[in-house]
Amino acid sequence: MTKKYVGSVRTTLVIFCSLCAIMLFAACQGVSSSGGPLTVSGKIVSLNTTGHSVTVQGNLNGQQQMLTIGGLTDQQIAALNGHIGATYNFQVSQNNNDYAITTNTDPVSESETTPGTTNVQNTTPEATTPPNTTVVGNVQGTISLMGKIQNSSNTSVTVLMPNGQTLTASITVNTDRGDANIALNPNTLAKIKVFTNPDGSFQAKSLKIEDNAQKVNDLNTISFEGITTSAVGPDNILHFQVGNKTYSATCNNFTELKNMNNAQNIASHQPIKVDVLYNGSNGSVAKVEISNNN
Repeated sequence: MTKKYVGSVRTTLVIFCSLCAIMLFAACQGVSSSGGPLTVSGKIVSLNTTGHSVTVQGNLNGQQQMLTIGGLTDQQIAALNGHIGATYNFQVSQNNNDYAITTNTDPVSESETTPGTTNVQNTTPEATTPPNTTVVGNVQGTISLMGKIQNSSNTSVTVLMPNGQTLTASITVNTDRGDANIALNPNTLAKIKVFTNPDGSFQAKSLKIEDNAQKVNDLNTISFEGITTSAVGPDNILHFQVGNKTYSATCNNFTELKNMNNAQNIASHQPIKVDVLYNGSNGSVAKVEISNNN
């Protein structure tokens, strides 16, 4: 009877110790599929102002990944705008593969991170080093795209871009309206080309309603003419600016390179023409050309 009792006690102790070890291991991981806290460090690839999310590139579990973090406020989106390519730390909650910024925490530039802070997600030195990106004033250039009208008036129009951002441009007597009698109602598909004003804002050069269905690529492609804000590095990311807006997109094996051998031929402050194909907020360079006409 005593032996059975002692054996039962030993079994209970083994189970208890095993449970404690499992709980301790889970706590040390710092990640919970039900939304535990996690510090994510990554280079900003793109912003989705409409969806209030940011896409960052970093190294997670030994693999380079693109992570989209949602739940950002208007103020946080505004603070990150213009910092494409910079590395920030985000306090987030994780639910499976979904990430959301935790309440009452703001993204922090890696240069402002307190020394000794340990990040669960660390990028490699090549990926974490922010490119030598410089905003080059109000860059003269153009943007052409197809998107749905969000709102409009007699003097301006706002169109939803394929990358989830919005583009607002003024309408003047010089704007080519095609059939000027067609109303610019919300959610109407329109093709618009804008050019920059001296102050960096945009003016519509042409604005026409699209009645026919278009190819998928037409609906997801934006054509830019602008100036690069940094040279293309080993990460193959093209950073450029049009007006007072900055953008970035990744060159890949399908990118058509005109008048150049490889993407690394693109220098900083280089006038370019570029077509970017978007999948959500992520952009890949479909075609890029070094231009001498900007």
